[in-house]
Amino acid sequence: LILLDSLLQEIIPCPSMTKGTTEMDFNVFVGAETGILKGINVNKKASISKNFHNLSNLEKQFEITCLNFGETENEILLGLRNQTVKVYDVQFRSFAQSMDVKGGTGPLVGIARNDGTIVTAAESGTVVYWKCDEKKMFDPVDSEVLTMGKLKKKDSEMEEEEREKHKVQLRDGKNLSRMRQNMFDKNMVGVGGKEVELQLWDLTRPETPVFRAKNVRPDMLCLRQDVWVSDLTFTSRETVAVCSRHGQIRLYDMRTEQRRPVMELNWGEEQAANTAITSVEEQQVLVGTSAGKLGLWDFRV
Repeated sequence: LILLDSLLQEIIPCPSMTKGTTEMDFNVFVGAETGILKGINVNKKASISKNFHNLSNLEKQFEITCLNFGETENEILLGLRNQTVKVYDVQFRSFAQSMDVKGGTGPLVGIARNDGTIVTAAESGTVVYWKCDEKKMFDPVDSEVLTMGKLKKKDSEMEEEEREKHKVQLRDGKNLSRMRQNMFDKNMVGVGGKEVELQLWDLTRPETPVFRAKNVRPDMLCLRQDVWVSDLTFTSRETVAVCSRHGQIRLYDMRTEQRRPVMELNWGEEQAANTAITSVEEQQVLVGTSAGKLGLWDFRV
């Protein structure tokens, strides 16, 4: 799964060009800011592309802000800016379903399917598990805020009104950039964003995160380092790699007791704003930047 943010918001390459004995027309699917879903066939001879939308019906609110495969690679989930989810059927080459998933504010920054239902995340921080009989909801931004300032003191004597005001102040400037599903354990999702460190949540027990990363140590001037997780990817069942808008690529290992990254890489002296990351194998990730660069990084350095 590759997702790159630029003028083309999301790119999904299909690992296989065949489904059973039937050859598929496309091996890459792209969601664009314009709201177009494109199919692309990349091969040694030539590359072709096709739009799956009527160009005359496009509006800014239909911008595709996140993509993911469904239960199988025959189903593509599209999350839109206006908090609508569309399901594209690759086999029948048509949109099979559309549904409103209003929860929180801002565009959708993550979408997944688990146990036959949809999971969405909004930029404001609301993650919703859209089960038919019940709707589970949790807020990773709130979870981050509750570990800060006066709110982290459980025995605080703050009144409820004062506590809510303090909570609103601490939430200012914080939002989610991305939610990704752990393909090795589909009950788990990871989230991160602007001033929101990596968090891992178990969808079967969404009361508290099962893992919350800790900010790296202050820099050489003893200044706190800003947090801005722009994307994340599960490299194995227990390891997660993230990239940041400040140029870092970090690896976290849930098998260890430490909450800080076990490895950190960066672009050196070059200023780079990382926007997307995907795993190639357990020790390698592919990272894209806002300038359009791609880098293959190996954590075995």
